[in-house]
Order: sequence, then C-alpha cells, then structure tokens
Amino acid sequence: ILSRHPQDSQAWYVLAIIRGAQGAADEALAALDRAIQITPDLRNQARADQRFGPIRGHPRFQQMVGGGQPLLFQ
Repeated sequence: ILSRHPQDSQAWYVLAIIRGAQGAADEALAALDRAIQITPDLRNQARADQRFGPIRGHPRFQQMVGGGQPLLFQ
C-alpha cells in the first residue's frame, strides 16, 4: 500500500502499530514520524492510542507525541 500511496498517513500509522507490536521500535517510530509529518493531528491520536504500549516509554515516542495527556483542543 505504501509503495502506491506514500502519502497515506493512516497506512504509516498502522505500520507503526504493527512494527511496535513486533518489537521493532526504530521502524515503528520512523513510521509514526512519517504519519505525523503527513497528518500532524495524528500526534494526539497516537498519544491516546493504547496500541503504542510497546514503544510508549521510548524517549523518541515521547518527543514525537508529547508526554502529557491527550489534547482535546489544539
């Protein structure tokens, strides 16, 4: 999908979840970073998404999404 639609932020986001669950933190973080670059509002979604549990404590994840509670208004 990503080779045909490299600007599909949801595809990058899902890839980040999958790679995180597989223990590939660097790949997960790179995919999440790409998703957020395309659609910045995904930062808030990722902050609240429990599926990022495996990488939530990673400093790079915290830097990307911010360490606080999900923002309701931006």
